[in-house]
Amino acid sequence: MKDVSLLTQIYPIAFILFAALIGALIGKVRFKDFSLGESGALVSGIFLAPLFQKVAKYISLDIRNNPSTISGWYLQISLMLFIASVGLLAAKKLKAVLKQHGVKFAILGIVITFAGALASYAAFLALDSVDRGHAAGVYVGALTSSPGLASALETAAEAIPKGSINAYTSEVGLGYALSYPIGVFAVILSIKLLPMLFKINIKREINAYKSEVGNEETHKSHDAAQSPSTITSSLGLATCCLLGYMLGKINIPLCGTNFFKLGTTGGVLLTSLFLGYKGNIYSLSFHANEKLLTKIRSLSLLFFLATVGLKYGGTFFGSLDSGALAILLASLLIGLISITTGFLLGRYLFKMNWVLLVGAICGGMTSTPGLGASLEAIRSNDPVLGYGATYPFALLGMVLFTKLIFRLPAL
Repeated sequence: MKDVSLLTQIYPIAFILFAALIGALIGKVRFKDFSLGESGALVSGIFLAPLFQKVAKYISLDIRNNPSTISGWYLQISLMLFIASVGLLAAKKLKAVLKQHGVKFAILGIVITFAGALASYAAFLALDSVDRGHAAGVYVGALTSSPGLASALETAAEAIPKGSINAYTSEVGLGYALSYPIGVFAVILSIKLLPMLFKINIKREINAYKSEVGNEETHKSHDAAQSPSTITSSLGLATCCLLGYMLGKINIPLCGTNFFKLGTTGGVLLTSLFLGYKGNIYSLSFHANEKLLTKIRSLSLLFFLATVGLKYGGTFFGSLDSGALAILLASLLIGLISITTGFLLGRYLFKMNWVLLVGAICGGMTSTPGLGASLEAIRSNDPVLGYGATYPFALLGMVLFTKLIFRLPAL
């Protein structure tokens, strides 16, 4: 029995590593200028999920140790390492970016989430198979927001008559499970396709961005001399993860008795950007060891995406039926409407550089997988600045507009 128990503990980790390896190979496949890159791990995770669950049930004799559902800690750890590493890498340009575009990021975060909420409400009104609970779940899933899911479930308990709570929360969960993978793919594909459709020259955008925020080339030799050791950099990274995780748990008052949380992503990101910008606190250094943090960023993103795919893939395939097709279509449209609204606003009204705008779109969608795809597409850590500046406002919008979906009338 001990051997079986040990196997059920090791098995999920081994399968995550396997899915990440397959995903890395998928990501290397190119079609002209298009490739999935590290996002290939999400594809492999989703399609390997049914096999993962079948084998898990077969080897688990003790139902209490059944690993068919992946522990949330696998997601949390890989997510914290990824976010902390990109935050520390990008922190040195934070001041210049916020000074030039700060208010724009706030507006983008609210507008993107509001566009998604309106599209979700329209889906509820237009489609017979999409109930109010489905609409809320599809909204937070299409915008890939776990904090939004918590808000939707909480709002359902508050706004729906007690006898119907279980039915509505079940609808929220189903809508989220179906729409989350679609929302992730919508962000990743948009990041790849928008520059092609709107003829954005990425190299030219990168050069223009460097001139906007001040070229860091003159500081390279200084940064190399000040580059911390592997141990020092690892301690700084671990500190960002710990403090950021704690920050993400704090309840932030909203209005009345309502509140929202930054969550793991928001807490770790803001902490790493702040500490990376400060550089040193007493004897602890938060200067970026770029080689080490770049490797951690890539590996943790692979593991995070593989884990997301394995965790939600089984639910995704298991929920597919004729009624679910309407939810899938709605989630795709909601994601694309939100992304397109953010892109048009940021690009043509705010005249934002693509390097920052792509990060801001991912922040407005609260999409960590999308952030990973944007870093790879730009081949720079700078999109995280747009992501970090937009993300808190998008979270606020998600909480407010999720409540709105439950309270607007059914016409």
